[in-house]
Amino acid sequence: MPGVGPTLNEYEQGTLHSGSKNGPIVRSRKQAIAIGLDEDRRAGKSVPPRPKKRRPTIGRAIEEKLEGGRDSRAEDMRERMMRR
Repeated sequence: MPGVGPTLNEYEQGTLHSGSKNGPIVRSRKQAIAIGLDEDRRAGKSVPPRPKKRRPTIGRAIEEKLEGGRDSRAEDMRERMMRR
């Protein structure tokens, strides 16, 4: 049953399962909405795209130090930030 509306109705009734009908019951409203959007995508309906993963940001002060190329501590901090 594709669609966010019917999926939320199943969630509110307590009959929405994650995965198959034998899977655990969905307890999160956000997860129920995600399941409904996924069903719409599979059915070919027009839905908003999935959110893109963001890269970690580096603080402005660290970035300014990196531009000068003088501070090795800032470079170490940037390397640590990029590894996350």
